[in-house]
Amino acid sequence: ENYLKELDYYKFCNKCINSPDDLLAYWNQEPLYSRSSSPVPQEHETATFNQLGQDLLLYGHIHMANTGGSSLNGELALNYERICGLKGYSYDYFQAQERYKHNPAWIEIHGYERRLVVAPETMDEIGYEDCDFVSQEDHWYWWRQFASWKLRVELHLPCRDPIDHLLSSCNYANVIFNCEGDLVNEISQCLLYMDRFSNSLNGSREFPNFNVKCFRSELTSKYIEYMGTKLQKKRLQSTYAFRPTNKARNKDHECLWQNESAKLQVENYLKEL
Repeated sequence: ENYLKELDYYKFCNKCINSPDDLLAYWNQEPLYSRSSSPVPQEHETATFNQLGQDLLLYGHIHMANTGGSSLNGELALNYERICGLKGYSYDYFQAQERYKHNPAWIEIHGYERRLVVAPETMDEIGYEDCDFVSQEDHWYWWRQFASWKLRVELHLPCRDPIDHLLSSCNYANVIFNCEGDLVNEISQCLLYMDRFSNSLNGSREFPNFNVKCFRSELTSKYIEYMGTKLQKKRLQSTYAFRPTNKARNKDHECLWQNESAKLQVENYLKEL
């Protein structure tokens, strides 16, 4: 229970959605509020990168578990340049997907070997100096390596409906949420890899060149369209082939949708996290 109370993810999402830091809430409207809340660009030294007459910006995707991040990473890597992610890189994603289309079952077993999943040590070996967009599933402190770079880092956090997110995570972990007894204990069994996000990433002393923005995970297609205005398109465009990373759910068997009392308790608890 003490561990749960230290989580920042749901608190941040609750405040961020429909705020000026929601990337999609005001997109295509004037003024574009999501830009107005960005840190003021600072002078960039030439020690690490040349400014080239413009403000340097690295986009980062905080891949929270069960928020559609694998598809997001894959679709961007397929159609845009300089995408660097655990679930795919721009420079070879087209052929990686073609291999998957021809033999999906074999590729699922050999994902690391066939480039639809890139090992973290391989990512580190390649480096991130040529990336415009980085997608990572590691502990939030992993991003610390960019705090010394002479550029701004804008992290994007997918926010999913808390109940739906919880039950999707239960499904992934093969846990049946019973709506009985100690609900906090049931919640704790289903919240997976929540240490991928911390409020510290949003401009703290350790991350002075960072800020975090959010978007609703159910609007991922719109988010990809939005990022298409920021990233360089590839010469050849293709259609992403969905690769499931979680088994199908049956909401009729999920008690929280029918048990209003338990649902309310869980919602209130998650809002406090």
